[in-house]
Amino acid sequence: MSIQDVDYRSPDEAMEGLQGRTSRVVRVTAESRRFRLRYRSTAFSGVHVSRTWETKACFDIFGLAVPVLFFPLQGGTTLVTSSGRHDMAPRSDGCFTVAEDAQFMPTDGYSELVLRLDPALLQSHLRLMEVDDRLPDALRAAALRDDLPGLRRLRETAAEALEPDRAEPAAFRARFAASMAEALSLRAAAILARAAGREPVAPAAEAQGLGAHRALNRAVDYLVARLDEPVRLAEVAAASGVSLRRLQELFRHRLSCSPGEFLRRQRLARAHDLLRSGHVGSVTEAAMASGFSHFGKFSAWYRQRYGEAPSSTLRGPG
Repeated sequence: MSIQDVDYRSPDEAMEGLQGRTSRVVRVTAESRRFRLRYRSTAFSGVHVSRTWETKACFDIFGLAVPVLFFPLQGGTTLVTSSGRHDMAPRSDGCFTVAEDAQFMPTDGYSELVLRLDPALLQSHLRLMEVDDRLPDALRAAALRDDLPGLRRLRETAAEALEPDRAEPAAFRARFAASMAEALSLRAAAILARAAGREPVAPAAEAQGLGAHRALNRAVDYLVARLDEPVRLAEVAAASGVSLRRLQELFRHRLSCSPGEFLRRQRLARAHDLLRSGHVGSVTEAAMASGFSHFGKFSAWYRQRYGEAPSSTLRGPG
């Protein structure tokens, strides 16, 4: 599948380059004053969308530049600077949506955090706000430009994600993925709520959401620190300061998965990292170091997640 890069001298010129490419996936990268479009042919289905662009925007969070991959619905793109100003405002209607997992990918000398789409998470937030997710595609671009509270919330959430355990890649990755999934889905739901003529988030609901976010972060930290140990959900709930039922609700509503599913994904990610790094001598060693005791299930889950057998990852390309 061919990938092509095109450089432009200004945001306006880059936006002109985006026109007419709605059948392609488009990646926009800001490097100083150069705006690069990277695109390849693809198709996507989900949340009443048949095609989409993937757009990369770089958020400068407290001096730490974090490139993040977004998936806007029905085209449109925006590049937000560290001041919160939209240098590249969407000319076609669009909406930020959400992610269910994250991985680091080295790109042009820096690490890129890639967030993968999970439409169910956005839909769950829309249901909580009593907003019909079958709204017309014509979402006003002004809703994005005027969403300064949403941008502020996004930065605050990301800052919380970056506070502890920066030296531990697995904890950092899991915390950032959970935090960004929540923030992006809330922002997307708020934009859709405005399009439907509703008040997106009441102040009391926002405060409650912040407390839930912190409880979810504590749960994520607890699980990631114990990937190679047996974990009881009651212990996770106690460490998070919520009931077992509330813990399950938090994961289901905010991450679109159960605590057990989240733990399995993190364990698979650790096994994947170990197998790719070559620091283990066998698939069994990687599975055990990642908390798996049933190797048949591990192999099946791994193949479903990464599209190849664990032994193939261990052997490497070629």
